[in-house]
Amino acid sequence: MQLVAAARAILGAACLIALAASVNAQDRRAAQQLEEKGFVSCAKVTGNVLEGLYEKSSYAFLNTWDQASPDKHTAATLTMRQFADGHAFVSVVTTPNAAGTCDAAYSQIIPASAPCPKILETTFKAWKRYGDLAGVPVYVDPTWPNVTVILVPTSGTSCLILKSGVLFM
Repeated sequence: MQLVAAARAILGAACLIALAASVNAQDRRAAQQLEEKGFVSCAKVTGNVLEGLYEKSSYAFLNTWDQASPDKHTAATLTMRQFADGHAFVSVVTTPNAAGTCDAAYSQIIPASAPCPKILETTFKAWKRYGDLAGVPVYVDPTWPNVTVILVPTSGTSCLILKSGVLFM
């Protein structure tokens, strides 16, 4: 409760944050909570993006939405999943657009204990090199051209996976 009070003080009354940390087989709690709070038109999109990234895995989440007009503004969901060797993070931002549908953007950060070349050869084998960002290669998803991944070596045997995407629904 102290976190929510602190968030209100920092973010103002127009915004509300909610935390959750329990698990479900098909975890749609973040989207369900957004819908219950009035973010009706795009909550399902948020849920679909999270489901696509986590499949049936469980995760903790933090939702942020506009209290005054939740269905007319952007909502954000920050998630975290704990693994034996660290945490993975996903941030999903969903907003209603002028066409009456929803746009979503996400960023996923995963520290991996395997070296980047091995991850590229296995997990991202079909992805094509798109260019470089500050000297680090950027790869694009062959099935979703607005989804990219950057594999940043963090030591000789580990890699930081930065995946992001913009989805127009």
